[in-house]
Amino acid sequence: MSEIAGLGRKVTQTRLGLAMLRYVRAFWPLIVLIALFLTIALFGIVDLMTPRAAAFSMLLLLFGSLILILRGRRRLPRTSEDEAKRLLDATSDYRPIAGLSDRPSSPTPSAQSLWKAHRQRLKRAAEALRVPTFKDEWRIIDPYYLRFAMPSVLASGLIVAWGDVGG
Repeated sequence: MSEIAGLGRKVTQTRLGLAMLRYVRAFWPLIVLIALFLTIALFGIVDLMTPRAAAFSMLLLLFGSLILILRGRRRLPRTSEDEAKRLLDATSDYRPIAGLSDRPSSPTPSAQSLWKAHRQRLKRAAEALRVPTFKDEWRIIDPYYLRFAMPSVLASGLIVAWGDVGG
């Protein structure tokens, strides 16, 4: 496979995209809990709590985060290079990565010449492969695009709290 220009980079990008998707799928409750707490803290709601309620909310954040980290680690599957190759290969109808690992069934000279032409087509198809975007999977995980709204809410909380921070 090393004879195909850029294939290693495309496999790595596919693997990273799949890993990001899996991390979000496994740890989204933790991300939401931390974002919710930061939002509450930045908007000054923690300051309005009694000391006992603020301490309880910190303990809730601490133990909740610990539980969600353990749960996320248990739910997080490994992302293998073979899986990334299969996903990258599936972006083409020719399946060039799988096809390049095949061998001709007949050792005759005419079969060999056909095989060489076939391999050249597969190499061109492999060079033209596009890294999958995982758009459909992201749409299932986050149909309302809250992954973009959450940073906006946190940024607005930071703007509100900026005077208290000393900026």
